[in-house]
Amino acid sequence: MNYEMIKEMIVFEGITGSKAYGTDLPTSDLDIRGLFILPAKDRITLFDLPEEVSKENEDTKYFELKKFMQLAMKATPNILELLWLPPDCVLKNSPQFQVLMDNRKLFITKQAITTHAAYAFSQISKARGQNKLINNPISKDRPERIDFCWFVPTGKTRFDTIPMKDSGIDLSKCRASVIPHLTDCYHIYPNGTGVFKGDMLVFDSIPKDERETVLGMMTYQQNGYESSLKKWKEYWDWMKNRNQARWEDYDRKQFDFDRKNMLHTIRLMLSAENIIKNGEPIVRFTGETLTYLRKIRGGEFSYDELIGLATEKMNFIDSNKDTCNLPESSNKVKINKIFQELCR
Repeated sequence: MNYEMIKEMIVFEGITGSKAYGTDLPTSDLDIRGLFILPAKDRITLFDLPEEVSKENEDTKYFELKKFMQLAMKATPNILELLWLPPDCVLKNSPQFQVLMDNRKLFITKQAITTHAAYAFSQISKARGQNKLINNPISKDRPERIDFCWFVPTGKTRFDTIPMKDSGIDLSKCRASVIPHLTDCYHIYPNGTGVFKGDMLVFDSIPKDERETVLGMMTYQQNGYESSLKKWKEYWDWMKNRNQARWEDYDRKQFDFDRKNMLHTIRLMLSAENIIKNGEPIVRFTGETLTYLRKIRGGEFSYDELIGLATEKMNFIDSNKDTCNLPESSNKVKINKIFQELCR
């Protein structure tokens, strides 16, 4: 099912993301989220019902009512915020969506505090991971197995290893056999078709009359190679897929963390605090709080300062979430009745 098939069923449409929060820049994307309701007759089917539909790209997405309400009952932050969008961000409303608006407090529970805080904590973890990537750049050269191979030539009186690359031996023209009772150690012989084949180290059975031709012993640190390759892929996948505009200052060596990521971490924690204190999330920020968030985005605080602030707010949330005056979870019976009424 695509946008053209559901556009007449759309009952709500709004601008979300940084434009809704008040933290947008001239370069910010326009994120739109909405709600559509399938007719009751279309719900009686053997086929799976569509849960969400995107319009051209992920910047515009519409949730079907059932999926929307299931996510709202789970207190998913980016779903709950649609019920608290500022009026200037509402592009389309309807009597059906107004019913949800009138009953939006049903979705605000202690679980909503947890989901906001958990998502914020995941953003901290992401920021820490990105910080680690930023400050530990990795060469574009893909790790090679030979970088993790060490060699002991025959005739040595002690087992001093040398890097395989420095041995002068071409492993693509050699054979390998296992050395019994030694882990990751192999005899290397000439006149072969290669020690490595794709992702595997290939062993040969060497006839007795050829064993005197052994060049020496090689040890292969396979775990080290696989760990290095994993880190290399992680780093360069991140470099490839990151939002380039967000990292221009990093590339100019001005910042060593994703400021937008940290802005959203603090924003989510402020919203969780407000749920504890006032029983609802914050979507549109104003005044000194908005100024503070914009300063985070502008890079006026260090990474360590922001991690410290986030930790302080997390401690407040953990100390107060269980004692606040909110139900433990949503009233599923009442919410289900609303769902049934809207589906008629």
